[in-house]
Amino acid sequence: MIKFFRIVLLIILVVTATLVTAQEKKRKSKTRIGSQVGAVRNSGAAVYKNRSFDSDPIAYLEEGQKVKISRKKYKASDGFGLFYKIVVNKKIKGYISDVEVVPQFTKTKYSKKIKENPDFEEMTKKPEEEQEPMLFTRYFGLQLAMIDYTEKFADKTLNSQTLMYGLKLSGPGYLLEQVPLDIDVLLSMTPPAYYDERLATAPTTGFFLVSNIGLKVPFIDTPHSIIYYSLGLTGSYTNFTLTIGSTNLDVQEFKIGAVGGLGAAMRFSRKYFMQVDWKYYYEKTQYMGYNASFGFKY
Repeated sequence: MIKFFRIVLLIILVVTATLVTAQEKKRKSKTRIGSQVGAVRNSGAAVYKNRSFDSDPIAYLEEGQKVKISRKKYKASDGFGLFYKIVVNKKIKGYISDVEVVPQFTKTKYSKKIKENPDFEEMTKKPEEEQEPMLFTRYFGLQLAMIDYTEKFADKTLNSQTLMYGLKLSGPGYLLEQVPLDIDVLLSMTPPAYYDERLATAPTTGFFLVSNIGLKVPFIDTPHSIIYYSLGLTGSYTNFTLTIGSTNLDVQEFKIGAVGGLGAAMRFSRKYFMQVDWKYYYEKTQYMGYNASFGFKY
């Protein structure tokens, strides 16, 4: 069975190599015919019946239109100017002035060798898609955050660095059509470490949620990056089961407040973005957080 597959693979490789060689020969044979592609330089360029400006025009072309032209230039029958033979379609064949068309190939300065014409490449390349400013582009992604979460418990101020995961939404159109916003939704299924380190006599269970929405105001804005500050609202919700001695306490709290921050974002490959933020939360307690997010345009 293995030998059979080897034979089949060998046959496939031979057939593929043969087809590639045939295609290459076909391409080279086409090159030797003496034709090339040309791009029309100006709208209204005339195609003449004969190689003379006094000849009757038989068609007019549009700027950037691609046509088939000869490699050779022909002197005008009356001695004024040079012309390419041109084939627009099966019905329109004639001559066009060499100043009205950009040829695909050009000769090198000190030899008869031909090379790709850079002017042709420049004229026929597709224009880059115009991008919206980064501030007004909508992005969606995932983020990782380290929050120095702080609470007051029994007249004690407790805080610890807590890892959180969540979603990042950035740009206009989420709540207000033309207003660029920065929205975070962060979740931790692990309670802050200070519960077990300073209060609990058994492992604490539960989760907490932090969410905020802020207006982004740039002070450095380039086509593919932005540095900004943000101001907005924040809210947090905690739900923990805390064991102290023989007592189980159900600790739930919802807090709202304000949030401000500094951030920087960069986009690449025209579609993806990466963003980092520092935020300061001001609610019943005050604390800081650091966020890193990655996502895509949509």
